[in-house]
Formats: sequence, structure tokens, C-alpha cells
Amino acid sequence: MIQCAEETNADVVGPLMCQEKPFNEIIHFAGGESHIWTDKLGRRRLREKMYRQGQRVSQVRETLKRQETELAEFHCVLVRRSVFDRIGFLDEAMMCTKEHLDFCMTVREAGGKVYFEPQSVVTYVPGPPLKLYDVHFYMLRWSNAWTLTSLNRLREKWDLAEDGYFQTKYKKLGWRRRATLIDPVARKLTLGLGGRVLGKVMGKCDRWLNTKLTDRHRQQLIKQ
Repeated sequence: MIQCAEETNADVVGPLMCQEKPFNEIIHFAGGESHIWTDKLGRRRLREKMYRQGQRVSQVRETLKRQETELAEFHCVLVRRSVFDRIGFLDEAMMCTKEHLDFCMTVREAGGKVYFEPQSVVTYVPGPPLKLYDVHFYMLRWSNAWTLTSLNRLREKWDLAEDGYFQTKYKKLGWRRRATLIDPVARKLTLGLGGRVLGKVMGKCDRWLNTKLTDRHRQQLIKQ
């Protein structure tokens, strides 16, 4: 990644990002698109696309080349320190999602370049919090409130229409909590039998608990 930045004068470099185990087999991200386009009604809309997601590295390895792209993910990314002197620091109103889109679009708007470097391979392995005391932060980090704040900031900052892209995100609120907290616990408690039913019940409790958690956190910030 450093070699790529030096040879191309790239400001941001992202590797070939794989997902899950076994390592380096299934592609999560191989460059992508993130830009604003205007539809026939004159609405500004967001185009987001991740290349090669779900494909096997072994089947497409020879076709993956170093190239300029529009997007790099924060699972692993190399950024020139001088970039922040030009564009400022990360937008703190982007609290938990789509930060990489906002960042890469800001870099490119300022004349910077984003590159994809497939010779660097990293595997992203999502999973539940490793320690019990991590659960509180995880619930807050992926709370509905923080997710909505991030999406609203993205939409307002780039003057985007509240179209199907955002409607889809609204419908999926809390999916990370379900995937990494609720569903694994439900399957474990039912020994794999009836986990889906228990997961739905736990999901309703999760929404109530998550609202209480974020409300308490907000009140603590107000007091501070």
C-alpha cells in the first residue's frame, strides 16, 4: 500500500479486502464507487457500489489490478497525513456509518486520489464483542440513534434526496446488533432450534433497550 501511494501519488489507498474465514478467500471489497449524480427530476442522489463482493479471490485474482477508484473502506486504509491539512479531520457528525463514503468523496472533491491495491490483502472477520464489557459500547456504536444521525448528516451535507437508498437504510436499522449480538445468543440458547423465533422476541427487547441506552448517554453528554 505504501509502494502504491509512492508510485501513484495517491492520497488514500485501500487493499483487497476479504471477509470471514478462511482468510483471503471471499472478497468483501475490491474498490468501488461513491459519487453524486443528478436524476431526471433534478434530484441529487448517491451512487454507492462495492466491487466484487462475495466473489472468490481464486476466480478473479488475475483480473484485479492496481487502479484509481472512488472508494476505500475503513476496515483497512492508508491515508497521507497531509490530507487532513487540506480537508480537516473526519466529520464527527458521521457517528457510525458511511464515514468512508463521506471521507473519500471529500478527498476527491479536494483534488485527491483514491487507489485500490490488490497486492495487499486483508481479511475482515466480523463477530460479537469479545468481552462482556464491550457490549455496552457496541450497542451504542451501532444504535439506531447514531445510525440515523450519520445518515441524516450524509444526506444534508451533500444535499441528497431522501430516496430509495436512504429508505432501505432506515428499514435495516439495527441489523449489526441482530447479526452479532441477538442471533448468536438466540441460537446458542436454543441449541440451534427455534433460534429465529427467540431472535424476534429478543429483537423487540433490543429496540427498547437500545433507545434507553442512547437516551441515557445523551443526557450524560448534556450534563457534561
